[in-house]
Amino acid sequence: MSDLYDPRINVRGTDPSTSHAAAQAAAPMANTQIGKILACFDADEELTQSDVALRVGLHRHQVNKRLADLARKGVIELTGEERVGEANRRERVWRMRRP
Repeated sequence: MSDLYDPRINVRGTDPSTSHAAAQAAAPMANTQIGKILACFDADEELTQSDVALRVGLHRHQVNKRLADLARKGVIELTGEERVGEANRRERVWRMRRP
C-alpha cells in the first residue's frame, strides 16, 4: 500500500525544502486514507467523493486528493457519469479500474 501515495507529485521542484518535507511527512496519513478509501469500493461499485467521504469518515476535500492519487496510479477511474452529491452539486463517479 505504501507505494500508492507519491509525495513527489504534491510538490514542485521550485518549492522550498519545507514543502518537500511536509509532503514526506504526510505520507503515512495519506496511505492510511488510501487504504480506507480502497476498502469501501466493491468490485463493481461506483461512488462519488461524497459517498466515499461518508463511508470512511473523511472530509470530501481529503477524499478528493486521495482519489486523484489513486487515479494517477491507475487503481481507480472515472465512469463518465455524474451524480448529485452531498452539497447538492454534481460530482464525478469513480470505480475500481477495469482490466
